[in-house]
Amino acid sequence: MVLTGSLGSSSYFGDLVSNMPYNNLGASFSAGFRKSIYPRISLGIEAGVVTLSGKDVYAERGLSFNSVNYELVGIMEVSLFKDPRILYRRRLINPYVNFGIGALYFQPKAKNSGTTYKLADYETNGEKYSPVTVIVPSGLGMKVKVTDELDLALEFGFRMTFTDFLDDISGPGYPSWNFFSKRFGSDTEKTTVARLLSYGSRYKLIETLVNSGVLSPDQPIDPTIVPPRGNMNRQDFYMTTMIRAFYYLPVKHARNRRKRGYIKKRKRFR
Repeated sequence: MVLTGSLGSSSYFGDLVSNMPYNNLGASFSAGFRKSIYPRISLGIEAGVVTLSGKDVYAERGLSFNSVNYELVGIMEVSLFKDPRILYRRRLINPYVNFGIGALYFQPKAKNSGTTYKLADYETNGEKYSPVTVIVPSGLGMKVKVTDELDLALEFGFRMTFTDFLDDISGPGYPSWNFFSKRFGSDTEKTTVARLLSYGSRYKLIETLVNSGVLSPDQPIDPTIVPPRGNMNRQDFYMTTMIRAFYYLPVKHARNRRKRGYIKKRKRFR
């Protein structure tokens, strides 16, 4: 049995960042275990916390989000070299890849006038969505033996998701002006906040166009008039860069104290 924990950075890729490689790095950490099933293959379970955020690459759209997300994944890890049952015989360096399947709970938020709002409560994209998505994790790393029981690794991870709402943004159009008043009824404050969160920097422009009769308040806003809200044909994903620790739990076979010195030098692991 191997206990594992990691700490590092995370970055979101989606409707707010276009083709930029990284945007607003967040923190990420995880803990779990691995169980060897073959000399180079192990299976495990891992729970983690990933913080994501994004600030719009298009100032004229002016949208943003931040979130603390929770993931639970099952992992298969494949090492380049075999892990011997005798711990001290492990190789000094051992590259590996991993992949699996899991679930992510996400809840994007945004600030407006100093107040933080849960974006899903305001249906800023004009629709409801599930806060849970399936994820397909994959990664590659390099283990370095530190002691007989401990390896440290640098690991790069990729998380494919099956949602376009990690950032609460899809698209391409915006909800109609009256969508929010119909949705929230007499709650005029919530209606106004929802419009501000949905339209971003274009709120004043859309308000002016609606009040002047250029835009119908009951029709979805044409994305050719204002920048498209997002791209509904591309799912969001995120990446991680982690320092990971692997702690190998020894298995003692001695039945009396006279053998303990031998066991100390020849620890094994499951």
